Amino acid sequence: MTRRIAGISMVGIRLAALLLLLAGCGDSGSMGSQMQPIPTAQALHTATRTAPAAATPVRSHTPSGSATPSPTATFPGSPLPTGLLVPTPTGMHCSPTPTPWWPATEPSPVILGIGSAVAPPGGRAEISVTLLSGATAGVQNDITFPPQISVVLTAGGTPDCTVNPLIDKEATAFALLDDGSGEQLRLRALVLSVTQVDEIEPGSLLYTCAVDIAADAASVAYGLSCSNAGASTSEGRDIETTCLDGSIVVEAAP
Repeated sequence: MTRRIAGISMVGIRLAALLLLLAGCGDSGSMGSQMQPIPTAQALHTATRTAPAAATPVRSHTPSGSATPSPTATFPGSPLPTGLLVPTPTGMHCSPTPTPWWPATEPSPVILGIGSAVAPPGGRAEISVTLLSGATAGVQNDITFPPQISVVLTAGGTPDCTVNPLIDKEATAFALLDDGSGEQLRLRALVLSVTQVDEIEPGSLLYTCAVDIAADAASVAYGLSCSNAGASTSEGRDIETTCLDGSIVVEAAP
């Protein structure tokens, strides 16, 4: 039976990674993380203020009897406690030369690989997808099955696929997509986490899926085509990704 479920996008990987980053400085106008301590109140006032003359009377008389006005009243500068983080006179800002929060070098290309399996007509097999090379925080790929091979569904109607618990990608999701012909199905897998963006080590098993072989399937090798592959770094940058096809060999029982 063909099920059509909304597709999963590579955007999910980038968003999951970006949500977990504590980004430093942003574009012009954003608030930075560096604030400068201001030791005195003078730096926060635009007008210059001086201390009044010591022991100056409010009004004094000259010998000729003419009155001399008192000096203009001013506010003395009183020191503030040091070590307080307050805005600078020009406002809160990032450091003059912010450091990019992504590496300067391009990440190594990622290669995914669909495994192979052997099963009799009417039997069941398990296929696996492995990260063959390159480090990535999350991946996506589609697998297209021939009509003789169908993905096993759980009681809830979702693909019977399991993410490798050792890679700690708890938000991994799977969906079946109809290509429109009604003869082939595509399985889409999105492997990621929304709680951490640690990179998956090369050579790690990503996930496995159970498939059923039609009872009238011929004893030949059926190709499993991989497409729509993508990967992302911990910072949410796209990585050049290649995916290698797999196969299921159907062999009649002796």
